[in-house]
Amino acid sequence: MTDQLPPFSFCHSPEQPRRKSQNLNFADGYPEVRDPEKRKKERMALLENMKDYNYEGGACGDCNINTDTPTPKWLKYDRQVLRFFCYFKEPVNERREENFRVRRCTIYFYLEDGSMHISEPREDNSGIVQGTFLKRHKVPKHGGGYIGISNFKVGSDITVYERTFRICSCDTFTKRYFMKRCYEIGKEEDFPDGPVSSFRETLQRHRLKHHKDFANRQFLENDGKVLRFFAVWDDRFSVYGDRHPYVLHYFLADDTIEILEINERNSGRHNFPMLLKRNRLPRELPSDLLGKNLGANLAKSSYYNDSDLHVGSYVRVYGRDMLLHDCDEFTRNYYQKKWGVTDDMLEPVDVQEPAPVLPRMEMPPHNGFGTDIDTMQNCISLIPKAPFKDFDKFFHQDGKVLCFSSRMAEDETHKVSPPDRGRLFVFKFFLSDDTISIYEPPTRNSGIVSGKFLSREAAPKKPCTNKRYQPSDMIVGAKLVIHDRLFELLQADEWTLKYMETHPDEFPLSDYENVVKKVESFLSKMPEDGLHHLKMNLPTTANDPTGKLTAIDQLSPLLTRAGLKLTKQELVTLDRHASKGQEKDVPDIQTLFFKIVSKSMKSSVWGANKGLASLPPQ
Repeated sequence: MTDQLPPFSFCHSPEQPRRKSQNLNFADGYPEVRDPEKRKKERMALLENMKDYNYEGGACGDCNINTDTPTPKWLKYDRQVLRFFCYFKEPVNERREENFRVRRCTIYFYLEDGSMHISEPREDNSGIVQGTFLKRHKVPKHGGGYIGISNFKVGSDITVYERTFRICSCDTFTKRYFMKRCYEIGKEEDFPDGPVSSFRETLQRHRLKHHKDFANRQFLENDGKVLRFFAVWDDRFSVYGDRHPYVLHYFLADDTIEILEINERNSGRHNFPMLLKRNRLPRELPSDLLGKNLGANLAKSSYYNDSDLHVGSYVRVYGRDMLLHDCDEFTRNYYQKKWGVTDDMLEPVDVQEPAPVLPRMEMPPHNGFGTDIDTMQNCISLIPKAPFKDFDKFFHQDGKVLCFSSRMAEDETHKVSPPDRGRLFVFKFFLSDDTISIYEPPTRNSGIVSGKFLSREAAPKKPCTNKRYQPSDMIVGAKLVIHDRLFELLQADEWTLKYMETHPDEFPLSDYENVVKKVESFLSKMPEDGLHHLKMNLPTTANDPTGKLTAIDQLSPLLTRAGLKLTKQELVTLDRHASKGQEKDVPDIQTLFFKIVSKSMKSSVWGANKGLASLPPQ
């Protein structure tokens, strides 16, 4: 049933034609009436003759068989070609080496219309016009009719226009076609060798030991073979001199040399293509440099040849001493094969010099106008441009602000006056462009005007560094130097703490798992007495239950005396995790530390018992 559904049926028999036959027609300009019965008999005869051309394969083969619709021969055998490999013997007159020549050809037989064409593969230096030997058409036979499939058989002869071809083999498609239709293929044969091949073999057997040297022998043997060396000319001893790299080409065909320049970027020199045009290079400077026949009277030994060039040697080019420091792979193989040069003699010479230390422009200090980035832009270019802004960061971080409560703090270099000790500030760090702002909320009876303490500006640089404050520096308990004033971040709002917890890679101190591992790692190294003392001194309740920092202020000095140094941000992370009630029976940070210390004490007792059990009995 499923094969009758529309998605499973791919082929449907076409409808029967409903048109009426055309009986009225014009023939040679005269109207005529066609006989319907006569036309029907003609169509039936045509259908009977085309039964052999029904399409046997394909997606719609069933349609053709069911409807008895004949497929034309040009469609059935479209792009199907039989290929036979053959040869014929061409007579050769008035030659001692051969009296005939074997010429190999390929016969292509097209099944769609019975036509064929013959081509001859091209051979280099054959001296024969090759290519298409016979154009495509239907070739007539000697006894009448045209050449068809039955006339082809491997191992037999076929005559085409009074020329006999011997078929030696065929391709795979042709073999399969003959086997499918039960045609006789025949046995394959090898192509015979011509008399010239046998004559050449006899010459090779009696090869002469000494060959006569002729003028073009060097050119014919070495045409297209070029030795390439990389050279350098040090001209720094002259005025305005410099080191110039070159490429030296030695042509083995005629012992000529050309030297090309390597145009380096920003070298300050004109991009000239070559230093020496292809010519023979004399060893010594000729006396007639300005004459027309330069070096015409010099002997052949007075010029450089391939034996004079090797890696590490100097070549004198009209008063210029060039060092050959390297060569290509073909040159190495040539010297190893011909002259027996070893690999260590072909090692490249290191001519690379250390890069010169370029003076770097030092940025002047900020002049007070705008920001230091604006001052930098004035120094980089004559016409200052607007500083580059990270729009991708602005797009993703716009509206995200880290907000902290802060106060002025003291250290060895920063002091706070008594009126400023009780002042509280709101410290904001804008993630979209790494800027900060400080705002002082109003305080009654303080005598200080509240409002904007620091306008929004780029985060200042860290002391003794050239890097600016980053978001990772904004944590609870951090001390920041802002315009020679030291600010300490006391607390953070809820959004800031959640942002830190969701970005542990940027704020590792807000990652609860890392903080707990740090505490457990430290407690595992403490002795049992120290753990017991720490457990007994842990506060059980907070003095001020309304404030969350009271327990942290009590725990911080106790942990510091025990040797465990935790920042305020890490204590806030533990306190927030405990206050959320994510662990059972852990309502606050005191209970969390009590649980961690008890777990460490159990681990140490278990390890001690295990060590005692491993001791041998007394």
